Amino acid sequence: MIRKKTFVFIGLLLFSPIILANKINPQCYDYLTELVKSSNFPFKEIPKKTCDLLIKADDHNTILAHINYDKQVLNIFSDTNKMAINGIIKYDTKHQQLYNISADIDPNHPVALSFNKEYAELFENCRKGIDTQNANNCTEINNKSLLNQTVFFPKKELKISQAGRTYFYSAPDENCKINNNLFIIKNDNIQVSGEFKGFYNVIYKKRNGGSVTGWIIKNNVTLPQENLQTTLFNKYEGDIFVSNKTAIKSINKSCTTKNIYNRTTEQAEQDAQRCVLSQITFPYDQFLNLDNGYQNEQDLEQNKKIYIWQSNNFNIYIKETKKSLSEGNDYIEITLFTEKNNGIIDQLIIYKEQYDINAFFVKHQYYFIDPSLTLSILEVSTLEEGTLVDSWRNYKINNEGKIILVESMTCDDTINGKKTCSSKHFTIPS
Repeated sequence: MIRKKTFVFIGLLLFSPIILANKINPQCYDYLTELVKSSNFPFKEIPKKTCDLLIKADDHNTILAHINYDKQVLNIFSDTNKMAINGIIKYDTKHQQLYNISADIDPNHPVALSFNKEYAELFENCRKGIDTQNANNCTEINNKSLLNQTVFFPKKELKISQAGRTYFYSAPDENCKINNNLFIIKNDNIQVSGEFKGFYNVIYKKRNGGSVTGWIIKNNVTLPQENLQTTLFNKYEGDIFVSNKTAIKSINKSCTTKNIYNRTTEQAEQDAQRCVLSQITFPYDQFLNLDNGYQNEQDLEQNKKIYIWQSNNFNIYIKETKKSLSEGNDYIEITLFTEKNNGIIDQLIIYKEQYDINAFFVKHQYYFIDPSLTLSILEVSTLEEGTLVDSWRNYKINNEGKIILVESMTCDDTINGKKTCSSKHFTIPS
């Protein structure tokens, strides 16, 4: 990217009758002058700041120019000619290569020169009619957009659906199109890492192995049907045990302990294996221990949205909405959101973990979401007598992104100290 910088051009560009293949803004040669001054051309005793370019030929692909200097600046008055030649350069605009072809150089072996590539980009943009100030604005827009974009994790695999050309932009702004030669076409596959204000931040992998990164207009893209299910079922689906109502009903019986304070280590291990909750293998504790090197630590940092479902009707993301960690008293809360066009449709807390070591009290809320967007929630409490069910709920996310309660089971303490559970079914609105 071109950094925002103000350039002061020292000296006046000199002109003689030159060969021009294409009419361009003469001020563009100011950038070429600065490019030459930044190079390792052997200016010898002539200060660079006193030098200017005299353009001799420009056929759009190759530019020939004399490097001139003002003799009067150096107090040289040997003749009436104010300007003198310090050397000759050739600039290959297509490959952005600069050569020294002065009289003392073998014409068959021009000397390649190094220079500041930033001036080459400025010169090229000027020749193409790209306003430098606009390019700087696009850089600023892009930097802000990268910080505020909606991040997709993992990246979405999408396909171009728009007929014709889909152009790349250096920033999510219609004034920041890179050029008319950088585009992709219908059915090209892309990876999308983010979204901001109607644009996708994408990577296009070329067939030759290279890649192009930039912004494209979101409306030119469709999510392939076969990919609707792909991003949900790896890191954030939860544990399928939570959806098994029969297994949930057995928790109160299998997870209670009579002699918690008089158990041996072996007995404690046997009690843990007997409890059906031992069947849970999904690492829910990753959410509570984000500072301890878990793989997903970077995913949920700074309350970032993590998209786990993408469709043309709505998106689903999860987000850490509460977190309080203190000695002996920890609490964390993860919420699932459905959204469309950056507006929230519905939301539900799917995971909670609360520890109070002093009171010997722990509460967990687990979740599982399946490919049909059925969402199961299990709440349990661990007390001195063991782990008992507080509630179990089953939801369905409909085609509009609404989270609908389908079935629930609640468990309450009775007079004899045992928990009894009752279920209730709900009619799903059509």
